[in-house]
Amino acid sequence: MPLDGTIRRKNADGTGTIDDLVTGLGFVQAIEATDTELYWALPIPRRIQRSALDGTGVTDVLTGSGDITGVVAPSSVTLAVEFASVSAIADGSTALLKWSTTSEKGNLGFEVQMQQPATSDNRNTMEWLAHGFVEAAGNGDGHAYLYRVNDLAPGTHLFRIKQTDVDGSYTLTPEFSVEIDNELTFNLSNAFPNPFHQQAVVTLTVGRSQHVTVRVFDTLGRQLTQLFDGRAEEGRTYELKIDGTPWSSGIIFIDALGEGFHEARSAVLTR
Repeated sequence: MPLDGTIRRKNADGTGTIDDLVTGLGFVQAIEATDTELYWALPIPRRIQRSALDGTGVTDVLTGSGDITGVVAPSSVTLAVEFASVSAIADGSTALLKWSTTSEKGNLGFEVQMQQPATSDNRNTMEWLAHGFVEAAGNGDGHAYLYRVNDLAPGTHLFRIKQTDVDGSYTLTPEFSVEIDNELTFNLSNAFPNPFHQQAVVTLTVGRSQHVTVRVFDTLGRQLTQLFDGRAEEGRTYELKIDGTPWSSGIIFIDALGEGFHEARSAVLTR
């Protein structure tokens, strides 16, 4: 720290002429700088001062405040993310969320939120729940982002994006929707729980009534059981229970075959 009461400046690599910026300060305890200002602490007399980077415009920030041992300058980083576009399209039972930015500064990332039934006892209300998080691609220029939401049931689904800065502040986009076509879609959920110890559940929904067979296989392709074989009605959700009690530990495959789709899910049985 300066002992002669003078704050000086030179190049970061140590080269160049030393410039006296501020003089006659007495003992300077600490110095901090932003992109536009200098800040320093003076233990005697007790005060914090600031000036422009060239040393002009010296003013008191704080005076007479107990023992002053240091100073932290305000952040000089401008936190800003400017959205260029936000859109979503349906791809079968998947929603493809796309957004782009024109510039990013201090951006931590984006939380994708989906409106879902409330977890409280009031099942008639809806709430915004986090579906996933996309880290910022980098500060400076803008970037394009893509996020997939799979296995959506037929109907309208609402989304929004919560952009969060590194300081914790955030911005919410207006909500936007994706329509999953009843005529073209189906939904075979992932097993829950997964991994499972004895029993698990999958759900099945179809966009149009049709014959569907749902079977479970092991890794050698041997059928372990049949969960469903019959006509699945449009819009109805079928809850299919998997009883793994007779089976050995390992990976199983839940295979659903309909008139217009063929889909499989995997699960892990543990003992």
